[in-house]
This record gives sequence, C-alpha cells and structure tokens, in this order.
Amino acid sequence: MSAKIVNRVEDYEFSTLHGLIGRQRLIIPLEEDITLFSSFDETLRWLNKQPEEKRKEAVRYALKRPYYKIKKERNTNKPILKDNDLL
Repeated sequence: MSAKIVNRVEDYEFSTLHGLIGRQRLIIPLEEDITLFSSFDETLRWLNKQPEEKRKEAVRYALKRPYYKIKKERNTNKPILKDNDLL
C-alpha cells in the first residue's frame, strides 16, 4: 500500500492474501487463518487503511535502534505507540 503498487491489498497478486480470497491458485499450502476470516470485511478494511504518518515514523524510529525503542512525543514525552498498538 505504501509503495502505491496497488490500490487495495487484495489486488497485490504476489501476496498469499490474493490466493486466500480465491483470485489465484496458491502453489504452497497454508494454515487456516482464523484471525483473517473471523471478520473478513473488517480485516480488509484495516489492511487497506493507511496508518498516520506520525505512527509510521515512530515504527521507523524504533527499528533503527539496536533494540526496539518507541519514539516519544516531544511535548508530552509519552510514547507515540503503546504496547499491542496496531498501525
């Protein structure tokens, strides 16, 4: 999504998601994904939603450290991302 190769995640033909939803035959076996298919429409909505730029920058910052360290807001000194936060 960020690379703007496709408009929706389900349209990216090199993803296993493309095969899981029946748009292409999968050549490797996969385990059942009860998280994805428990609320399929909701999951697709979440996958297709672009995260806020501030949150993406917080992940970039954390990944550049020798250990994963969450970036903090300058004015409040509170972490931008909390434990178990989803982008």
